[in-house]
Amino acid sequence: VHSKQPVFSCAAACHPAYNDVCYLVGDDKDDSLEKVKCPQMLLAAGNDKKDVKSGGAAEKSWSRKSFGKDCVFLTHENQKHGWVNRGDSTNEQVSSGIRLAMQQLQEFFSKHLVS
Repeated sequence: VHSKQPVFSCAAACHPAYNDVCYLVGDDKDDSLEKVKCPQMLLAAGNDKKDVKSGGAAEKSWSRKSFGKDCVFLTHENQKHGWVNRGDSTNEQVSSGIRLAMQQLQEFFSKHLVS
């Protein structure tokens, strides 16, 4: 939602739920997607909604933009919604998924934030 501000050079979500956020703040979800102005990385879980996965509404919207080729949509099929933020890190499957997500986030931010 905040990526529509010009001060951002990129953004990432490992708990993508823009439909719910837009509903809570009273924004139109399609309008919010259209207003994004920088590359995005969405790390979805297997049970996340299609809109935040490859081929979903977010990718369709952002692929038409100049930064569209820099957007990344990755789905961790064996994880459940919120695994990075609130997953049980004592579970090895979740823990390894968190480590992989952190590596993917680091690579994305290194590409777009480090000059």
